[in-house]
Amino acid sequence: MRIRDDRDDLLFSEAFHHPHLLAHESTFVQDNARFAVGLPGVGHSLIGQEVLLIRRRSNKVKIAWLLGLLLITSPAVGTMVGSCIHRADIGVAISAGIFALASSLQGLAAWLQV
Repeated sequence: MRIRDDRDDLLFSEAFHHPHLLAHESTFVQDNARFAVGLPGVGHSLIGQEVLLIRRRSNKVKIAWLLGLLLITSPAVGTMVGSCIHRADIGVAISAGIFALASSLQGLAAWLQV
């Protein structure tokens, strides 16, 4: 398979996540007949057949924002705890723990595309 053209279709993208958007589209199948698969040899050819390419896209702005928030919050909380109890080692441990936990949650959120 060779991909010649890679275009985003906003209706397909939104309908993939929210199928109810197509509930009132009575001509949806007729309007998108280019994706219909026919049987080869019965008057149909697969040459030039259009296909839907479904892939995941991550929101890089949201991921960068979460990373920036994480890089500011975890050292701040660690510093506050360390200075409150007068122990730098506990502050560093708290900061590292928050960073590890939040990084795991951020990775999960990016994977699930929340």
